Amino acid sequence: MQIDYPYHFDGRKRTALADDDHIRDLIEQVLFTSPGERVNRPTFGSGLLKLVFEPNSASLAGVTQLNVQSAIQQWLGDLIQLEGVTVESKDEHVRVAKSGEYILVKVTDHKGKKGESPEQVDVKVPISVVKALLTDVNEKDELNVLAALRALKAHGDLDLVTVHDKDQTVRIWVDSRNTAE
Repeated sequence: MQIDYPYHFDGRKRTALADDDHIRDLIEQVLFTSPGERVNRPTFGSGLLKLVFEPNSASLAGVTQLNVQSAIQQWLGDLIQLEGVTVESKDEHVRVAKSGEYILVKVTDHKGKKGESPEQVDVKVPISVVKALLTDVNEKDELNVLAALRALKAHGDLDLVTVHDKDQTVRIWVDSRNTAE
């Protein structure tokens, strides 16, 4: 028996049970709950409401997308399989998707002159690294960078970031064969 959210009574004056919109209700619950709002689950929620009055920018779009995707995967990952989240603003397009064992982030900036190709940033991060980054760090809105670096090392060779603009391309990658002595 699944109790519907938000709690209410049905037409028979009984506790309303969940219907086909139950998953939608759960997603809304995760997205519109701020961490710290639940006494027994202080990390539950997405923090999305804190971003409402922030200035619009590509970084805000990225933060919004990351908050939405990570919260849904963390709290509803056993019920739904999230394929991706897209956040758009006037000049930027941010797309985050899950592909195999990777989280892919693609940011496209259309602010340039018409006819020019847009600037683009592609990020590919193993899910194991994201999970390690979000592991318990005293529940203080901190990231566990050390655990993420260990997971990245265990993963092996990988292209992490590629940045394209009209004139050049810059790559950041992990190469296990090239070590400092």
